[in-house]
Amino acid sequence: MALLTLRILGHDLPGTDCGEFRHVHVGTQRGGEPDQLVSAGAASAVFEIPVETVPVETVPAGDGAGDGPRGGRRTSGARTSRGGAVRASSI
Repeated sequence: MALLTLRILGHDLPGTDCGEFRHVHVGTQRGGEPDQLVSAGAASAVFEIPVETVPVETVPAGDGAGDGPRGGRRTSGARTSRGGAVRASSI
């Protein structure tokens, strides 16, 4: 397992008034709760989420074009330090 930080950079934010909505914010979400809120009127937003990777099995690609064993795709999973989940696969 490895520890890493997922960093999301936001720019060209919609502004604090967006359509019929006022006092708009952008942020991340953990479970059902918003987290790391930033005013959507800011010039930019940076979100950093600590994650811990966990090994997962190779999944068949179905098209034989995968880079894993027997044509499967390698996948990896990660879990945030606060219990959220992130999943990625190589193409």
